[in-house]
Amino acid sequence: SNHRFKLREFGFAGLPFFCSFRCCPFLICVLSISLSIMKETIGFSQMLAEMDLLDLKGNPVKFSLIFVTADLKRGTGGEIYIFGRRTTFVDIFRREHKDSIFTESQVIKTVGKHDGQPIKVSQSTTKPKVERDPRHFDNKTVNVMLLTSKQIRKVHPQLILYFNDKLVT
Repeated sequence: SNHRFKLREFGFAGLPFFCSFRCCPFLICVLSISLSIMKETIGFSQMLAEMDLLDLKGNPVKFSLIFVTADLKRGTGGEIYIFGRRTTFVDIFRREHKDSIFTESQVIKTVGKHDGQPIKVSQSTTKPKVERDPRHFDNKTVNVMLLTSKQIRKVHPQLILYFNDKLVT
């Protein structure tokens, strides 16, 4: 079931935390409990750097994400999305968060796609045809491509909870 409610703001580790679940204070407790199954953490800037990594052939490195949605203009969001491989951590997380939306596909960071192929960040200097400037820097967003469906999703890095099964701090 898809629950959409007005967003509420709660302080969490000195930062505002937005969610739309019926029992927001309990979500924070559940997230804290789920942290106990995680041993590794990754810093925010390290996560952004790892998203930009390329393999030896110059292709973007695949990664997994767990993030929450939020739209402050519309006052909606709060859905938890999981993009990645099925791991023990993902299975435990899905049991704890039954409303989470799981897509079994790793993702890569991309500028966009052309003829179904991702436009690599390194290729973006050639100015691909873009219908509208997404202003990723201004909007604090990144595009990721689901590798199984080639679908592009816009993600706010500040709303990423886990990166490659590591807690983002």
